[in-house]
Amino acid sequence: MGYFSEIIDYCNSRRGLSSLSRFQLIRYFMWHEVVKRILVGSERQKRTEDFCRKYFRKSAQKYLDAETLHSAPPLYDAYITGSDQVWNPRNNSKDSCYFLTFAPSGRRRISYAASFGISQLPDIFVNDYQKWLKQIHFLSTREVEGKLIIKRHTGRTAEVVLDPTLLLDQDHWRSIAVPYEFIRPYILCYYMPGDTAVNKCITEMARQLSDKMGWQVICLGQKEYVRLLPWKKSVFDAGPAEFLGLFQNASFVITNSFHGTAFAINYRKPFLVPINRELTPEKTLSSRITTLLKTLKLENRLFPVGKERKITGIKNVLDLDYHSVEVSLQEEKQRSFDFLKNALGEA
Repeated sequence: MGYFSEIIDYCNSRRGLSSLSRFQLIRYFMWHEVVKRILVGSERQKRTEDFCRKYFRKSAQKYLDAETLHSAPPLYDAYITGSDQVWNPRNNSKDSCYFLTFAPSGRRRISYAASFGISQLPDIFVNDYQKWLKQIHFLSTREVEGKLIIKRHTGRTAEVVLDPTLLLDQDHWRSIAVPYEFIRPYILCYYMPGDTAVNKCITEMARQLSDKMGWQVICLGQKEYVRLLPWKKSVFDAGPAEFLGLFQNASFVITNSFHGTAFAINYRKPFLVPINRELTPEKTLSSRITTLLKTLKLENRLFPVGKERKITGIKNVLDLDYHSVEVSLQEEKQRSFDFLKNALGEA
């Protein structure tokens, strides 16, 4: 859009770990610094760091705590917070920086596709969130539940906009992806941990499709200890560019991840999203996915988890006509860009 932009290099070292007990801290560091390195090495971390150096333009100063960021913030004409779960109380430890409270007065404060990751704010967060949200001039969220939270606690109406990964087209993503080299077509399974029933469903659905089509199954996002099960084809060393390449060359995608769903759509792949209707959207973190699929009229890609997990009508599953989706997606892109232009003062 013609703007010079930077990412504020902010990493609050106290966020998250401060609430852990001594035993939990020891377990955390043993897993992340010892066990994971033994099982999968450091290639993924190296590729991620290389990607960041190549594509991220960060602020000159690195901020390691909220106090420093508030006392000497970098100066810009506008500040944007987002996207993903920057407002999830379980993630941000009541850190007001993710609500742009450090931005100097008179500068535009914007949230783009910010997510709470929950459907209702715990009472202990309400007063702070009310105060912080009211200081943001232009509010947008990624899912309907976020819009409702803002309305409930501030009386203001937020826009529901597309995730920023969906504002770029296939050509943009192809230009930075590292294509995955494959011998035969493959089904990409991208797991988000937490719901065992859903993860088992992903594996079972992939097995059924593989049996019918003769395709390979490649797994992404599984816990590192799966490396000890050599009969599974799992990828553990993918950085962001390799992540994109896995989606780019997949013949089919099965995932319970929001961004897995977004990149299946970006690359116009047929896909399925298993969903556990017995759990609340808050527990499954599925509200972002359902909002996106309803917006693009792709609700039929939701696959309820149950006792019977048989895939029937294989042709209907494999054939996904993106013509009507394209129309909806372009409309939502335009609406999302209109929100940004208005927030940045172009409208």
